Amino acid sequence: MRAAGLFAGSIIVAFAVWQFLSTAVFNPFLIPPPLVVFKTMVPMVENGEIFKHVAISLARVGVGFSTGCAAAIVLGVVLGRLKLVNDLLDPIIELLRYLSPTAMIPIAVLWFGIGELSKFFLIFWGTFFIVLINTTAGVMRAPVIRQRAAECLGASPLQIFLLVVIPSAAPYIVTGMRIAMASSFMSIIPAE
Repeated sequence: MRAAGLFAGSIIVAFAVWQFLSTAVFNPFLIPPPLVVFKTMVPMVENGEIFKHVAISLARVGVGFSTGCAAAIVLGVVLGRLKLVNDLLDPIIELLRYLSPTAMIPIAVLWFGIGELSKFFLIFWGTFFIVLINTTAGVMRAPVIRQRAAECLGASPLQIFLLVVIPSAAPYIVTGMRIAMASSFMSIIPAE
């Protein structure tokens, strides 16, 4: 009950701050008040137009996020397990990971045009590096003592990888995916 009350209270405070800022601080034409947004939204909900647009945006986020996570997890596992590959690719990754999806818009348009592929790429870009860094860190931090214990018990390298390293890295991977989900939703705005 307390959690529901806090949730409702935070929503009320957010709308109150929004109302105050849009009427007292900023021009209401730049930041419309909540009531104006609600009045504009109602007809879009009634005729179903908003649901179509939301579904398209969510599909774009889904494709970009899932492909970004898949590629990042595969490469992150390789980087975490093979030190030579990590040493070779780390400088390139460190250089590229700070480029925001917004900064990549001209490159995406040049490479993929103005169609769906460029939107997928921008969301992919906003997802990939976050999951990659977390996956690499998780694989590298898999406890050596567990790996040696599994080896002493006769586990093969594949079993050690699947039953020790990946479960140890899973919290890092999931954390990276959670952070990347927020980034992918932020990336859809400039992508569209």
